[in-house]
Amino acid sequence: MTNMPRALRLPLSLAMILLGCAAKRESQATPDTLTTSMPSAPPDAAPTLGTTLNDASSQRPDASVAAGKRSDDGIQAVLASLVSNEHYYEGGVPPTIVATAGGARQVAFGSESITIVPIHIHRDKDPHEYCRLAVIHDPPLKGELVNIAIDYMFCHRMEKLEDVDLNHDGVPDLIFAENVLSNRHPELVREGVVYISDARKKSYCHSPGASSVVTAYPRGFSGVKTVRAALEAEIKRLGEGLLGCVEERAP
Repeated sequence: MTNMPRALRLPLSLAMILLGCAAKRESQATPDTLTTSMPSAPPDAAPTLGTTLNDASSQRPDASVAAGKRSDDGIQAVLASLVSNEHYYEGGVPPTIVATAGGARQVAFGSESITIVPIHIHRDKDPHEYCRLAVIHDPPLKGELVNIAIDYMFCHRMEKLEDVDLNHDGVPDLIFAENVLSNRHPELVREGVVYISDARKKSYCHSPGASSVVTAYPRGFSGVKTVRAALEAEIKRLGEGLLGCVEERAP
């Protein structure tokens, strides 16, 4: 099963209006993420984070995914370096990096473990927003932003749906939903994003095929079992090739 993505680029003026309205609506509700502020910095300075990487809305993790225990300062420095090496750092304006969708947590690969951090990236007075998954290894403390098929320019929110071992390697695969700007209508839509564990690299990779299944079942998001069942049914029908991953970064 493959579906064309519903979210691409729209005119900047329209995007600013839509995201402004969405932000106003969400400001009246309980925040999904713990926003961390950044001090002003010169053009050659790397972005920094606040004092915590815990998501304000995070719930008790599954037994296989423990709460993060690594130094917040160390993780913040790695994330700042990763983001500064991408196109999010433009015009000398440092972006704000927010840990979201459950915050930082550890995932075990046998006797070793990594820290995963779903992050939201944005700059003040810039309507562009991005959602990525960071993977951090140690020692030495180093990390990567997992390559994705499409780096949506208007990702307003990232939400954790479920951890499911889809490829049966004993490590949970990560299922998220992202609120992104539609390329069909002036509104936000939900896109599924699935990251598959890679035991050989002790990391994760983005699966467009599995992500398209989650996108195709938006009405099932209210029931966790529906998303799991949809993925398992499609894997059984199409084979584990559905879980194939992106190797190159999005343009």
